[in-house]
Amino acid sequence: MAQQTGSGLDWGLILDEQDPEKVAFRFGDEAFTCRQLGAATTALAGRFREEFAPGEIVAVWLPNCPEQLMACVAGFRAGIVPMPLPSEAKLPEVAGILRQSGCRQLIVSPRRHRAMSPSDLRGLDDRGVWAIDRDRLERVAGNPGARELPDLQSRFGDAAALVLHTSGTSCQPKGVVISRSALEHIIRGRIESAGIHRDSVAVVASSLAHSVGLYQALAFLAAGAGFDLLAGYDLPVMAERIQRCRPTHLIMVVAAFEKLLAFPALRGWRWDHLEFASVGADRVPGQLQKDFLARTGRTLAVSYGMTELSWILLNTSGQPGKSTSLGRPTPGVEVRLLGTDGEEVEDREIGELAARSPKAMLGYLNDPDPVAGRMPDGWIMSGDLVRRDSDGDYWYVGRISDVIGLASGDLVSPFEVERELLGVPGIARCVVLGMPCRGGAGGSVSEVPWAVVVREDPAVTGDAIRDHLEARLSDYKLPRRIVFADEIPRGASGKVSRASLRRALMEGSAPRV
Repeated sequence: MAQQTGSGLDWGLILDEQDPEKVAFRFGDEAFTCRQLGAATTALAGRFREEFAPGEIVAVWLPNCPEQLMACVAGFRAGIVPMPLPSEAKLPEVAGILRQSGCRQLIVSPRRHRAMSPSDLRGLDDRGVWAIDRDRLERVAGNPGARELPDLQSRFGDAAALVLHTSGTSCQPKGVVISRSALEHIIRGRIESAGIHRDSVAVVASSLAHSVGLYQALAFLAAGAGFDLLAGYDLPVMAERIQRCRPTHLIMVVAAFEKLLAFPALRGWRWDHLEFASVGADRVPGQLQKDFLARTGRTLAVSYGMTELSWILLNTSGQPGKSTSLGRPTPGVEVRLLGTDGEEVEDREIGELAARSPKAMLGYLNDPDPVAGRMPDGWIMSGDLVRRDSDGDYWYVGRISDVIGLASGDLVSPFEVERELLGVPGIARCVVLGMPCRGGAGGSVSEVPWAVVVREDPAVTGDAIRDHLEARLSDYKLPRRIVFADEIPRGASGKVSRASLRRALMEGSAPRV
């Protein structure tokens, strides 16, 4: 893989060094060779240099498609800072991100532009709106005016390469600024950890607006490997592509693997072509690992990371007894578990995970503190409670913010209750979360635990669940209400948003409550 010392990867050189007629990626019925991708990103990079200032943030609001990938690579080549936005975001959400970030430029598809009304465009405050079609870029609305940059350069100099958004625990979008150097470490780390080589093949269904999808696609491009890019997690399409291209690598979220293993067209399918299959999550259901082991003879690798730092821990042990652990630190990552006093905890004790690495973010885009989210010496706090066993493997316990505080002053770990719930025969998945109630001092709002349960066996009753829990947990830990649902919705990253689920329960819009 080509290297450009000090300033990140030279994507032009990377593409030039590949076999020009080798297929870099496929999208639908189209195949894009390294020569075509190199020519397209060269042309786009030229347009970016003409229209945008060096170091300027340019928002890319596209679905998974060739243009989204081309725009990101062209941005790296041109020295502008691409900021991919989730395709499912609504226009008011996008406008809010543009205002918060100071971004003056927005790239959309011609189809999305045609769907925008005059009032929609006025809502973008005269920002430049550009339509992209392969290597063609045309301004279709707005007047970005003088090419004034936000404070990105004043805070981070010329180091910034990419901005990705994460909602974290606040459910408010935060722009995570990734440097060119960190991006190089991330891509090289993915190649090493996943064993990607020139003959590797992947199916990329995760959103390119999130780190799971984008870093996978970039790592395969940088390694000279090939992949099929999908518009999303459409099961029939994904199954057809898997059967056709027989991927060596699958890196997806929990829900995708669960649905894939249950999909009728892939029952009895031989998975012997897989070299690396990884699920990205904080908690991996034991049932998923059992199902994958039964179908493939192996367990899924488990990756744990943050948008702020990419992969932190990786479990590739293949041991069924360790299949739900987060594994061990990836190359180049230091990890500590800190107690409430800020001191490191011993093995088998629970602490907040902190990590440090050359892969770490520069900072948050909208935060006036240039080292927001960091501790001294570059350590980043995860907000996750984790324990380490005597073998050096790390296990997820829960998020600090998810601990349920009762009016009595007692604290309830939702993950302790979930562990017991999953011991009830016939329960497939569950989430325990704190729901607001009156009952604190002076009638203030406190919390009580609720359980949202997905059943494999519809005969499982609330009374049976309560009997099981009452024999194993203190009374104050017991869910005050058990809600049966057909599914537990997950976000684009594959994780359950407890804040979103709590809001849906309060509004009565949770699935089949």
